[in-house]
Amino acid sequence: MVFSRFNIFEDSQEYSVVFNTFNKVVTVLSDQDSQKLRLDLKSKVSIGEGLGKFLVEKGVLISKDEDELQKLMQKNHNNKDILNLYLVPTNKCNLNCRYCFMKSNPSCSDSADLVSDTVEFLKDNVHKYNGINIVWFGGEPLLAIDKMEEITSALKNEIEQNIFYSSTVITNGVLLDQANVLRLQEIGVKRVQIVVDCMLLGNDEYSSFGYEKFYSNIKNVCGKMETILRVDYENIERAEVKSLFEDLIKSGYGDKVQIYLSSRNGAELSRAREYFDSIIHALKKVVAMGMKYAYSVYNPSLACAVVYDGHYIVDSCGNIYKCALQIGKPQESVGTLKEGIEEDRLSKWQLMNAFTETSCMSCSIYDTCKNNKDAKRWGLGLVNILV
Repeated sequence: MVFSRFNIFEDSQEYSVVFNTFNKVVTVLSDQDSQKLRLDLKSKVSIGEGLGKFLVEKGVLISKDEDELQKLMQKNHNNKDILNLYLVPTNKCNLNCRYCFMKSNPSCSDSADLVSDTVEFLKDNVHKYNGINIVWFGGEPLLAIDKMEEITSALKNEIEQNIFYSSTVITNGVLLDQANVLRLQEIGVKRVQIVVDCMLLGNDEYSSFGYEKFYSNIKNVCGKMETILRVDYENIERAEVKSLFEDLIKSGYGDKVQIYLSSRNGAELSRAREYFDSIIHALKKVVAMGMKYAYSVYNPSLACAVVYDGHYIVDSCGNIYKCALQIGKPQESVGTLKEGIEEDRLSKWQLMNAFTETSCMSCSIYDTCKNNKDAKRWGLGLVNILV
């Protein structure tokens, strides 16, 4: 293993901050872990489980023989190697979080034809790609786990064995009992992201559910699938979050979960330096609490489906979007499951191909920038912070 060419490091006496511009992942290592990792790499010690595996997953460490420039070219928005679908099987939710941009609640309605339309759309399109990645979200997707099973079963009948397939669920955790965890495993879900903020922010429905059940449901997933706890960076010092981390560590689950710090406040992304500093400060606090596997994604301009032709978001009414923030605005969709993608609507979301700019090819923030005016501002802002 070696470090990725797209890493930017900032070392201090206590921590090492690593930003991988290819995957847009920023993580913090304790000085002790950082020094040991560098020594192991220098001594060519095998990198196995634990921190090494976590850094491989995030792209910070790569195989010595890996061609990162080739990967970068394949990742270009004109490449359709992987079909990435963010599917909303239902916009209903068993909670009523006031920050939810989907405006999900128990009374939301869904299309009666969603399953059949999704299956037909996949049949028409999956063979154009070498792989498919599905992210289930909502609403609360586990309220529609039957739909997830039907769609997945039909999809697997369409794809060949050698085609890459990956599946992730984003959930509030309320329905992650042992029976549902088993059902998720059976349909090939490899990753579960649990939104911890759902238990913090004024949910009357959550109070009847309770912390102990929430904590038990997290443990139901640990060790069975990759488990990610998503927390708003501003909530890291809340007593409930600290207690959760402490309980996970005490019971031996601290090294079985990853902590993903996000921001619910889009306005934060307009202040690159302050936002990045806040994220780093929060990551250091998480690591200091004893949770080693903490990261965030720093890519304000491009961290969405807009960048790539093969990325689409499908709402529970069958409308297809490039941007999740446009859900609920059919006039901003790029098509429907029934009618397919409308190229004239899609074209307004597509970006230029920066691979024609050969002078950019040696830059470590090239993939963040892609020669896009706004993205370049973010990338240069990051370099000013770290370099």
